[in-house]
Amino acid sequence: MLSLTTRAIPINSTLDRVRLFSLLTNNGDLFKIIFDEIRVKELIFTVRWMPSHLDESDLHWLPPDISALDLKGNDWADKQADVAATLHVINLNASSHILWYTNQVSRIQKRLVCIMCSLDARKKQTIEDPAKAILPKLPAIEDLFPFSSHLVLHNGNAIMCARCNCSYPRKHEYVRKWLITACPMLNSSIDRPRPMPQEILHVGSKSIHVSHKLNIFRGLMYCRRCGCRASTSGANFIKKLAKSCQAPGTYGLDSLKRLQQGLLPRRVTQWPIDQINDPDHDIADRIAAAPLSDFERQVVSDHPELSVDESRIVANMLLRCADYATQVVPRFIADNPGKVIKQVDGQPNP
Repeated sequence: MLSLTTRAIPINSTLDRVRLFSLLTNNGDLFKIIFDEIRVKELIFTVRWMPSHLDESDLHWLPPDISALDLKGNDWADKQADVAATLHVINLNASSHILWYTNQVSRIQKRLVCIMCSLDARKKQTIEDPAKAILPKLPAIEDLFPFSSHLVLHNGNAIMCARCNCSYPRKHEYVRKWLITACPMLNSSIDRPRPMPQEILHVGSKSIHVSHKLNIFRGLMYCRRCGCRASTSGANFIKKLAKSCQAPGTYGLDSLKRLQQGLLPRRVTQWPIDQINDPDHDIADRIAAAPLSDFERQVVSDHPELSVDESRIVANMLLRCADYATQVVPRFIADNPGKVIKQVDGQPNP
């Protein structure tokens, strides 16, 4: 059983708190050895606190567990501490350098704190609200007509192709991309039924169900499995083609038989290709021609040494360059307000 009487440990401290407090003192390494022995050997260790620098005349107000022997031991410990301090005092020539550098480090730290506090606040990068961002203005749809390989017909609200019969509302998000894509139908839907590509599945505001196997013949779209067909007029153009493909009925089987013979299905009075309003009488010639836009035809005319496919590639690259220029110039003007774009004189270097 061990008992320790000290004046350096706070009152009401548990053994763990005493251990942690002791390890932070100058003799922490010695206290560590003591507490390790207590833990390993499971000793009963008692810690008592008492005030310092007292004599026997103060016994009347001290706690009852403090005796006169404790006071004499405390006085003897003070004398031994003075002896130890005298024997182990650090030479002033050695300590003065440490104290000087410690003081310099403290002054430098305070100076740095003062400088940082006097600096201007960092400018925070402002992030624009995407909801308030001004979107670039898209070109008018009519400006894309000369560059489209589709036979574009429009009535003010919808745009359609007289060759492939695809159509989109003017405000549809995909209509501009569709206009600059190559028309997939050549002079093939006029002379005989021909399968339609799988991606041609959009007419007006509806999409044709992917389960149908579509054919087109003289502008009439129909499913070669169930016999359902698109309407030749009216708002309900797709009709049953918007639903999943089913087993053919009596009317469907009869329609497929008549179409294979090159005849109109029953209840249809005119082929869709003959219903197109053609004041210039050139729709048939344009349908029979290669799917080239006006711009691509101009490239073929200016460069007869190029083939049709090569002219289409050149025209496509020129359109991409023009589209990039329309994006770069407004961005340059917005980033450099008031700066004038200088016009280049002379011919460009080869």
